[in-house]
Amino acid sequence: MGHAAKHATGALNQAYDENDNAVQVFIAYALVKIGSTGKVGMRELVELLKDEDDTVRADVVVVLEMLGPDVRGTVAALGQASQDRDKFVRMQALSALRDFGPSAETEVPAIILALGDQDASIRQDAVHALQEIGPAGRRAIRPLISALSDKESSVRSAAARALGDIAPESPKVVSALRRAFKDDDSEVREAVAWALFEAGPAARPAVPELMGALTDSAPDVRVAAACVLGGLGQAAKSATSEYSVLGRIGRMGGATVGSAGIRNRSMAKQRTKLGVPRIGKDKAVTTSDGGNR
Repeated sequence: MGHAAKHATGALNQAYDENDNAVQVFIAYALVKIGSTGKVGMRELVELLKDEDDTVRADVVVVLEMLGPDVRGTVAALGQASQDRDKFVRMQALSALRDFGPSAETEVPAIILALGDQDASIRQDAVHALQEIGPAGRRAIRPLISALSDKESSVRSAAARALGDIAPESPKVVSALRRAFKDDDSEVREAVAWALFEAGPAARPAVPELMGALTDSAPDVRVAAACVLGGLGQAAKSATSEYSVLGRIGRMGGATVGSAGIRNRSMAKQRTKLGVPRIGKDKAVTTSDGGNR
């Protein structure tokens, strides 16, 4: 009903005073939806984050996300919730901070703490939040470099992508990405290559690793490496001439630049920018002369 229900504000405010915490959260939700927080202020919501009921705290996080980053205290409250004892509450809070993007910069220290969570899904959510914060999250460079060694490949690949969005031109980041090319997981290696693409000329020291990636067992890694070398231009001229990059990719197992190879928006963005085709797993790449690889 939204704004059409504003006449109910008085009744909702009265009900808020007369109900327990579980009901109060839903009343807060209703008040936010109709555009009037009424008696529900940030102090009350932060207090509800201390409730013993995990569900109540999770619902408070939903209300905080609805309020948005422009409401004073919202971001800090979500940073607090990212350290909650309940996994789902932590996950919800990190998701909200991710959606807030650069507006969540003040909570980078809290998100960094979440990188040490015992649960891999929480660590991955923390990396995603830092990635969306972008360059404003440069304080997280060192922890993200450490995350390139996480025991879960999903966290490692997410960390590579985040570094590519936060500080790809940093010599420390480029050095760490070069080492990460040795990862056993092809998705991680592909993410590393696209992160180096974001580095532009700063990726020149990685030319040896990129040349090696042209013989990678995974077609998508080979494609990504070729694109990075192409972006480096003259700096990679010797590499591209020696390996005859595009032809070599075509001869090495029919690279299918498909949905299976695109793991996130940044990879899709770079492929679109470079004109690399996005096709399905079972489709062949049509060459310029009309043939198939």
